[in-house]
Amino acid sequence: MKALRLLCAWFLLPLLVRGQQDPCTQRSFLCADSVSRPYLIYRPAGIADGEERPLLVYLHGAISRVGLKEDPRGYLEKSPWVKLADEGKFLLLFAYGEKGCGWFDSVGVDMVLGEVAAVPETFPVDPDRIFLSGFSDGGSGALYFAMTQATPFAGFIALNGHFKVSAKIGEAQVYAENMNEKPLYAVNTRGDLLYPSADLTPIIDHLRAANPDFTFRDLEGNHDMSYLPAEAKRLLNFIATQHRKPAREISLETAGPRAAQFDWLEIQDLDTTGEAAVWHEPQTLYAQDRRATFGLKYDYAHPGPGLKVNGFRSDTALAVRMGVQVGDLILMMEQDTLKGPYDPYFYLGKKEAGAATAITLERNGEKQILTGVFDPPRHYEVLQHRRRSGKVRARIQGKELIVKTSRVAQISIDPRHFPEKLKRGLKVIVNGRTWGTIDPQSEVPHTIQIN
Repeated sequence: MKALRLLCAWFLLPLLVRGQQDPCTQRSFLCADSVSRPYLIYRPAGIADGEERPLLVYLHGAISRVGLKEDPRGYLEKSPWVKLADEGKFLLLFAYGEKGCGWFDSVGVDMVLGEVAAVPETFPVDPDRIFLSGFSDGGSGALYFAMTQATPFAGFIALNGHFKVSAKIGEAQVYAENMNEKPLYAVNTRGDLLYPSADLTPIIDHLRAANPDFTFRDLEGNHDMSYLPAEAKRLLNFIATQHRKPAREISLETAGPRAAQFDWLEIQDLDTTGEAAVWHEPQTLYAQDRRATFGLKYDYAHPGPGLKVNGFRSDTALAVRMGVQVGDLILMMEQDTLKGPYDPYFYLGKKEAGAATAITLERNGEKQILTGVFDPPRHYEVLQHRRRSGKVRARIQGKELIVKTSRVAQISIDPRHFPEKLKRGLKVIVNGRTWGTIDPQSEVPHTIQIN
């Protein structure tokens, strides 16, 4: 802690010497679960008063943990994004979530969007240059937002995230086409203990096929952001050159009320009882998992030594087959002594699926050695779409707005978000039939019932 305080003092001293104001502003947001949670805004020195600047929203990892980070300001101050914000002269918003208010549920998503909307109350923000980034769970969260809440953002930066996390635990089913070509910059690393880039090839191909404005960087490194200084120039260029652009063509798919809006198009009601249109094809995506895993859950409140078992990820997990029981104290994995919660990840990062393994544990005061073999590589379904969806494709073409729907009962068109240069009324054609005309200068959305 002393070293951290000295680091923070070193970071802030030049600003204080120059008479600058505190660069960190802390605010709170009252969330839908009636809990007020903090968020911080970092404003670099050298930004003129009243000057609109880009805003980058950062989502942290480990979002499944219970409780908020203990020192929000300290977490921001030691982030490498602070230096990038200083160089790029953009604002940083650090959101803080927890289990029940994460990047994949309605409470957390609404919190992030609400905090973004509140920043201009404190500092001027360029509304067409708002970006969302994150690391680990935050990187997966950036992917989730890109496919469910893309409208406010100019682009997304997903660092060491995984599409399968967004697809598995997100409240809304995810569809890559919902990005509608919003710029996406993703980084994964070859030595990542959780999401090695070698296992992501089918997913990267899927995202690239859906979004031509997709940049993927396959870098050396582990599950950390040690690559960020070397990647800084590319990231700063991404932030400096991207702007939110009004869409002329939109593809939107949803299986529920969430993730049902993009720019000027909203799906308001579904009718999933019928068959899908021929062009509305089901999305499938399979990938391979070559990681070694025991399938263990730990009681991190146990003071140690070793890690105490409090459950298993499934009844068929390797640890169960080896004979591990709830309450056992895992002392070693082969020759690796377990001293902290990350030690199992370091051990498993050296192993591959199908390799032999051994665990030394303590049960009722006696030590035992259990042996086993990790499961072979497995193929799994990434998207896991379990609910029927509805889909709309709409495009502005000349003086017409052409709309195709599948399993959709009602949509809304909001002319306020049309491209600015549209001056004349648009003839609306829905599923081959003329619906009417929309005035691009209208100030109210138009509801269209689908016959």
